[in-house]
Amino acid sequence: MKVAMIILWPAFLAAGVAEVLFFTVFDPSEFGAGRMAAYSAGFLIFWLLAAASSTLTCFLQRGAEEINKGRSG
Repeated sequence: MKVAMIILWPAFLAAGVAEVLFFTVFDPSEFGAGRMAAYSAGFLIFWLLAAASSTLTCFLQRGAEEINKGRSG
Protein backbone atom coordinates (compact mmCIF):
# COMPACT_ATOMS: atom_id res chain seq x y z
CA MET A 1 0.00 0.00 0.00
CA LYS A 2 2.89 2.33 0.77
CA VAL A 3 4.39 1.90 -2.70
CA ALA A 4 1.00 2.57 -4.30
CA MET A 5 0.69 5.85 -2.41
CA ILE A 6 4.27 6.79 -3.30
CA ILE A 7 3.32 6.34 -6.95
CA LEU A 8 -0.27 7.60 -7.07
CA TRP A 9 -0.15 10.73 -4.88
CA PRO A 10 2.56 12.61 -6.84
CA ALA A 11 0.91 11.41 -10.06
CA PHE A 12 -2.39 12.90 -8.87
CA LEU A 13 -0.75 16.26 -8.20
CA ALA A 14 1.08 16.23 -11.54
CA ALA A 15 -2.15 15.35 -13.36
CA GLY A 16 -3.89 18.32 -11.74
CA VAL A 17 -1.17 20.69 -12.91
CA ALA A 18 -1.08 19.14 -16.39
CA GLU A 19 -4.84 19.45 -16.74
CA VAL A 20 -4.84 23.10 -15.76
CA LEU A 21 -2.05 23.88 -18.23
CA PHE A 22 -3.60 21.80 -21.04
CA PHE A 23 -7.11 23.23 -20.73
CA THR A 24 -5.76 26.76 -20.42
CA VAL A 25 -4.55 26.39 -24.00
CA PHE A 26 -7.30 24.14 -25.45
CA ASP A 27 -11.07 24.53 -25.15
CA PRO A 28 -12.66 21.26 -23.96
CA SER A 29 -15.65 21.73 -26.26
CA GLU A 30 -13.30 21.23 -29.26
CA PHE A 31 -13.03 17.53 -28.42
CA GLY A 32 -16.63 16.71 -29.32
CA ALA A 33 -17.72 15.75 -25.81
CA GLY A 34 -19.22 17.78 -23.02
CA ARG A 35 -16.97 19.99 -20.93
CA MET A 36 -17.16 17.80 -17.85
CA ALA A 37 -16.47 14.63 -19.85
CA ALA A 38 -13.43 16.25 -21.46
CA TYR A 39 -12.11 17.43 -18.09
CA SER A 40 -12.64 14.00 -16.55
CA ALA A 41 -11.09 12.07 -19.43
CA GLY A 42 -8.18 14.50 -19.61
CA PHE A 43 -7.48 14.19 -15.91
CA LEU A 44 -7.60 10.40 -16.08
CA ILE A 45 -5.22 10.31 -19.04
CA PHE A 46 -2.78 12.70 -17.37
CA TRP A 47 -2.99 10.72 -14.12
CA LEU A 48 -2.25 7.45 -15.91
CA LEU A 49 0.73 8.98 -17.73
CA ALA A 50 2.13 10.46 -14.52
CA ALA A 51 1.55 7.17 -12.65
CA ALA A 52 3.42 5.30 -15.38
CA SER A 53 6.30 7.73 -15.03
CA SER A 54 6.35 7.34 -11.23
CA THR A 55 6.21 3.56 -11.55
CA LEU A 56 9.16 3.57 -13.92
CA THR A 57 11.10 5.76 -11.48
CA CYS A 58 10.41 3.34 -8.61
CA PHE A 59 11.42 0.42 -10.82
CA LEU A 60 14.71 2.05 -11.81
CA GLN A 61 15.61 2.91 -8.20
CA ARG A 62 15.88 -0.73 -7.19
CA GLY A 63 19.34 -1.91 -6.20
CA ALA A 64 21.21 -4.88 -7.63
CA GLU A 65 20.49 -7.02 -4.55
CA GLU A 66 16.74 -6.45 -4.88
CA ILE A 67 16.75 -7.14 -8.62
CA ASN A 68 18.79 -10.33 -8.29
CA LYS A 69 16.95 -11.62 -5.20
CA GLY A 70 15.65 -15.08 -5.87
CA ARG A 71 18.08 -15.84 -8.66
CA SER A 72 20.38 -18.76 -8.15
CA GLY A 73 23.74 -19.03 -9.76
